Amino acid sequence: AEGWGARVIDQLGDEIQRAFPGVGGFSRPNIYRMRAFYLAYPAAGARRQSSHRP
Repeated sequence: AEGWGARVIDQLGDEIQRAFPGVGGFSRPNIYRMRAFYLAYPAAGARRQSSHRP
């Protein structure tokens, strides 16, 4: 994912590190893993939230 996507990922990682100094885990490979997880399980959070009705 070179080109535009790689630049966006690098910029995102830099912005997160500036906003939250000392917090790790936002390297390029980790951000790609987070995206892959999100794409693999897009509705998991929505199902979990909707099952807790009062």
